[in-house]
Amino acid sequence: RHTWPGNIRELRNFVERSLIFGGFPLDTLTQTGPAEAIATLEEIERQAILAAIDAVGGNRSEAARQLGVSRKTIDRKCAAWGL
Repeated sequence: RHTWPGNIRELRNFVERSLIFGGFPLDTLTQTGPAEAIATLEEIERQAILAAIDAVGGNRSEAARQLGVSRKTIDRKCAAWGL
């Protein structure tokens, strides 16, 4: 079990590598297409950030620290999502 001490980019890269090198059936990927795959990675990032913020009672500085990213990154992402 990995605690993801790094940033969201580490998680994103792990998911991408898993899909590429993990023996994942490629016919499943072609059913969704590349645009949906990218949206899914973005949604994973969003869910991870929002879960971290929720876990610390809305404290974005603490969520950023736990995710290994800057507070500015959290604020920028939340602003892009209209939060």
